[in-house]
Parts: sequence; structure tokens; C-alpha cells
Amino acid sequence: MKKNGSKARLITFLFFVLTVGGCSSGPEAHSGPLYQDFDFAILEQEAQIVADCVEDRTGFVLDVFENGGVGYGSDTVPKAQSEAVSDEIDNCTAELIPQSPETFSVELLERLYGLQVDARNCYVDLGFDLPEPTSKETFIDEFQSGGMFWNVIQDLVVGHRLSESKQIEIFQECPDPFDFFWR
Repeated sequence: MKKNGSKARLITFLFFVLTVGGCSSGPEAHSGPLYQDFDFAILEQEAQIVADCVEDRTGFVLDVFENGGVGYGSDTVPKAQSEAVSDEIDNCTAELIPQSPETFSVELLERLYGLQVDARNCYVDLGFDLPEPTSKETFIDEFQSGGMFWNVIQDLVVGHRLSESKQIEIFQECPDPFDFFWR
């Protein structure tokens, strides 16, 4: 396993940060454990599968992170080839890692909402000032409509302008909810 906190932002994480927005109003507590019984090794194993695929196709070795992300820095992938490597990360992930269904059931969206609320509470416990989450019903409606929906990662990373090393440190304490949603 290769790890380096100064490497490029985690690809799976970056996708969500760049594509979703935040909303606010009234929190709803989630009942029941969501992270406690999860086998964290699955995330790292899947990331290694993607990294091996990318290395086979491009010759570049990626960093594999315990939370299931892969990444690289300018010291391992020249800028001129970073787009091609990023494309292969997407291709390998789509081909080799089980993907989520196209249509999300209300049950799955309730799970994602609960994971985000749990993560938000963990981030607040670490001392971050974050807006209250939108209601579960609003979250589900916005997600199903294809529009912008509440995303605690957007609130945390963009709202606090966190460095990559700080993000990695935080995710060791409080898992990224999107890592668990797809499992």
C-alpha cells in the first residue's frame, strides 16, 4: 500500500466535491449504526484494483488510500499526462468496481442522508462549524430531481478551505459518507 498526504486530492472524493452543492434547514438525527460494522478493508482492496489497472494501462503507479481513494502527484505523473491518467482511473473504476444503481430507491437515499448526518456530527465534534443539514425529505426530493442536494463534504472542505493533508487527517477520524454509500 502506498500513502502520501501531499498527493493529489482523492479522485472519488473530488468527484462529489466538484459536482454537488449544499442546502440548509432543519436537521434530522439518524438512528442506528452505519459505520460500526463496515469492513474498511474492502475500500482499500477496491482502490488497489483500480490502481493496478491504471498502472497496467499507463505505466504510472498511483497512491492507494485506506478510505478507498487513489491519487497521484506531479512528482509521479507529469502534468501533460495527468488528464489521461485521470481518465483511466474513471475507466478502470467503471469497469472493475461494482457501481451503484442508476435509480436510487428511497431506502438508499435515506441511507446516504443518515451517513451524511452521522459524518456532519463527527465533523462538528472535531470543532468544525457547519450549517444544519436540510431535512431528509428535502434531501431526497433534491437528489431525485437531479438538482443540487445537501452535501456535508461540500460544507466541510469548501466551506473551510481545507488542505489535502487536513482532509486526509479528518477522514481518518470521521469517514467520508460517500465511501460507504456505494457499498
